[in-house]
Amino acid sequence: MASNKSKGCVVDIETYGTEDDCKILSIGAVIFDEYGDVRKTPPETFHMLVDLDQPGRTVDASTLSWWEKQSEEARMRVLAEDNRAPLEEALLELTGFIRKHKPWFVWGCAPDFDMGILEHAYKSFGGSFPVQFWRWQDVRTVENFVFGKNTRKSGPFNIGCAHDALDDCLQEALVLQMARKQIGEPRLESHILD
Repeated sequence: MASNKSKGCVVDIETYGTEDDCKILSIGAVIFDEYGDVRKTPPETFHMLVDLDQPGRTVDASTLSWWEKQSEEARMRVLAEDNRAPLEEALLELTGFIRKHKPWFVWGCAPDFDMGILEHAYKSFGGSFPVQFWRWQDVRTVENFVFGKNTRKSGPFNIGCAHDALDDCLQEALVLQMARKQIGEPRLESHILD
């Protein structure tokens, strides 16, 4: 990787709601180099399905209906009953993954959703999300600024199964890598600061 500052982590969750206290179905994360290409160099990945026994966490009826309209592949992957870990265990594993790789930024497609819900879950166990909020970044903002549209729905960066947390992370990392290639090296002209 080019430098520690070029190392990022994309986090994605699948849920049974949109409020901070909703049940979490799965957690995905990908460590990536913003100058790389996840299609060519497989990144470090994290993925866990979460046990639905989450006392105090909620299920939203409209989100249940939304899941019924998603692809069969997505439903089979996310709603599978096997190999689910308790929420606290999944959070501890995610913390270990992030701390091991020490990303500069953590990215989400609306970080207030992904990291916000995770932060609420961590707090329910007396912890906190392992990266400070000021290092949370938004994939959608970069995507709209650089490409002017959502490239993840139907575009050149559409890879994997939509609404699988790990595949969504890979796709979002690719969007960020392609945005970096589009805009080039970060630079700040000295006259801007005068």
